[in-house]
Amino acid sequence: MTVKVNRTFADTLPGHTSYYCWQGACFPPETSLSPNSLLMNPQDSDSTLEADLQPSGIAGDSRVTYCFFDSDNPSDSACVTFNYNASPVGINELNALRFMSAPYPNPADQNASVIYHVQSGSEMKIVLSNMLGSKVKEINLVEKKSTVIIPTSDLRNGIYYCSIIIDGKISGTKKLIINHK
Repeated sequence: MTVKVNRTFADTLPGHTSYYCWQGACFPPETSLSPNSLLMNPQDSDSTLEADLQPSGIAGDSRVTYCFFDSDNPSDSACVTFNYNASPVGINELNALRFMSAPYPNPADQNASVIYHVQSGSEMKIVLSNMLGSKVKEINLVEKKSTVIIPTSDLRNGIYYCSIIIDGKISGTKKLIINHK
C-alpha cells in the first residue's frame, strides 16, 4: 500500500504551532497532508515521524493527531495523538529560536536543507562544525523564517553538527551525517 500522513489539530490552543518531519522531509506549519508517500508491504513498519509543538510563550494543553493512511483506501488508517503541556517558560522559549528542523536528507550527499523560524535576532547564521567542534561552514541568514540549503559536496564523509546561532549564542543544534555515494 502507498501510505501518506495527515496532521489534524484535535484540540490546539491559539498561538501554538505544530511542525513535523516524516521520511526525511520536514514540513512547515501550513502543510498538514504529507506531499510524499511511502510504499509499504505487509508487516513493514516506519518510525520516522518527528513531531513538535512550539507554544510561543502560551501556557496550556494542545493535542495534535497524525493519521497514516492508505492513499488508495483512506478509511484504512492508524492514528497517533500527541498531548503537549506547555508551561509558562520552557527552555526553548528563553532564546530567540522558535523552530529548527533536522537537516534533510540525512545522510546528505550534495546538499542538506534546514527549515528554521526565528522570532528575534539581528545577527543570525547556520554554522556546520565537525566532531571536534571546528567550524567547517557558515551561512548567514537573512529571513526570520525560511529554508536554507547547505552545500555538502565539498565535505568529507562523517558526522557534523548544524547549529543556528542568533546574536552570538547557539540557539539549536542538530546532527548531520555526510555520506557521498
